Amino acid sequence: MINILISVNGKYLDKAETMLHSFRRHNDDVEVTVYLINHTLKAYQTKKFKKYLKETLDMSFEMITVSNTIFDDFSLGSERFSIEIYYRVLAQFLLPQNVDRIIWLDADIVICGNIEKFYNQSFDGNLLIACPDAAWESEEINHIKENLGLDKGYVYFNSGVLLLNIEAMRNETNYHDIVRSAYRIADCLVFPDQDLLNYLYSERVKYCDHNIYNCFPNEYKKMTCDQHDDVVVLHYAGYQKPWNFICIKELSAAVRPYWKEVFLQGRWFSIIKVTFLYLIWLIYDSTGVCNIVRKNGEKQ
Repeated sequence: MINILISVNGKYLDKAETMLHSFRRHNDDVEVTVYLINHTLKAYQTKKFKKYLKETLDMSFEMITVSNTIFDDFSLGSERFSIEIYYRVLAQFLLPQNVDRIIWLDADIVICGNIEKFYNQSFDGNLLIACPDAAWESEEINHIKENLGLDKGYVYFNSGVLLLNIEAMRNETNYHDIVRSAYRIADCLVFPDQDLLNYLYSERVKYCDHNIYNCFPNEYKKMTCDQHDDVVVLHYAGYQKPWNFICIKELSAAVRPYWKEVFLQGRWFSIIKVTFLYLIWLIYDSTGVCNIVRKNGEKQ
């Protein structure tokens, strides 16, 4: 039995379906329940989503509707983030009592292998299991750690893939303490939910190999085909998304697993649309028209 936790808005609902489609293809003999924390989705959207999970993926579906939380007025810092990113922070208070562990998966993910080993591992006394962020030693992340009061050597984790020890979190965390912590560091948040989770659980996290369970496209592109076979979770973190035709060339090999899933889903309109736009962009880019446009713009 595997419990999956997601929270998305309307723009990412089809991406979540693709992610779950990839999950089922590589984990076809396990019972799965998907918990959706819903804030903005309409009834017709959740009804369609539930039908897709049941009829196509053979997954159970549970929806948790939230309207007012402490994060409703929190700054997101960027248009690329939505309020839904914060709900993983409150999972232990929102999920039903029968859930003792759950895996949070971002919607911009493709599952490339069996995840049961990751899901069923021991927490070893920790409250969550995550992977180091690929850029955890970068200047940007070091600046974030400094602002959060974390040691420079601390291994900052990415929040896109989290195995949450819900049972222990219920016993060892306090809602009001989390609220106070959130307000204390609100002005320091760059990657909002991620920064907050690192601040809250810096001493209670177990790490796994990010090249296997939370692999970013830049790392994936450097790997050999044999190494690709070891990747279980490919995470399109950051601004470059595979469904953005402008990013397809830049993502190169890393874009293929996503579009393979879309192809296997039979979403022909999406395939044709992105292919057409990509071809137009290639012509635009290769003929130098873009340079002419830029020069004309500069003259004006």
